[in-house]
Amino acid sequence: VIAVWNRNDWCDANYNPIKSQAGNPFYNYRKMMILNTSEPGGERYLDSSAGWKDCPYPTRKDAKYVIYGKSNGGLSDPSRGAYIIATDGKTPPRNLNVGAERDVICTQYNPATDEEFFYVMGAGQKAIYRIPLKSDYTADLSRKTQVIFQSEFSGGSGQADYAFSVSADGTKAGCALPWPDTRIVDIPTKKVYDRHAGAFGC
Repeated sequence: VIAVWNRNDWCDANYNPIKSQAGNPFYNYRKMMILNTSEPGGERYLDSSAGWKDCPYPTRKDAKYVIYGKSNGGLSDPSRGAYIIATDGKTPPRNLNVGAERDVICTQYNPATDEEFFYVMGAGQKAIYRIPLKSDYTADLSRKTQVIFQSEFSGGSGQADYAFSVSADGTKAGCALPWPDTRIVDIPTKKVYDRHAGAFGC
């Protein structure tokens, strides 16, 4: 079993505030942790560099990699992008260089085709894109595909939520479209099914 999460180190081991981080938003000095039950020693740092980090998503085939959004500074830092790192911790994170759509929101593995994908949020949370991973775990941008379109949802906030999931075969997606209305989208047919109870569903 592998678990990956972000830690906000605003205190040292003795619970004393880290003065160099005083006044900074907490999300600007996150570090990434991992716990692999097949390894001795318990939890360890996976990406110990302090900076902004978004939710980490292990690759679904064998969890050998984690894909996540990060920057060396805050949200507006020019280094911000979608990164990938091996869960063994032996190599530094690598920028996937996916361009402007860089907020990672999901990973997928299709066992029928033995393909792996990750999903990124579009500008203004108006679209969601699927990007295949090559065998060397670089992004295959030539096959980047938009899978969620703003025309498929209306009302509410007008934005797709970051809490997004997709079926193993990549044909069904679940999300608040828009928040807080939970819906299932049949990606090939673009048919939308409501899944919220009453007027609230997130």
